[in-house]
Amino acid sequence: MKILRFYNILLSYENENGMLRELFGILGNAVLWVLFFGTVVVGVLLLEQEYELPK
Repeated sequence: MKILRFYNILLSYENENGMLRELFGILGNAVLWVLFFGTVVVGVLLLEQEYELPK
């Protein structure tokens, strides 16, 4: 949970620099998209393996 505390400390500087929150928002969205597409790709690969095994 130290990461969350560090994140909150960084966001507390938003008053001085409004760009910081936007940057973290963009990075957070990028991470979420990567995780989403990664899970989809892994799921498809696992399904393909599962259907190829019985042959």
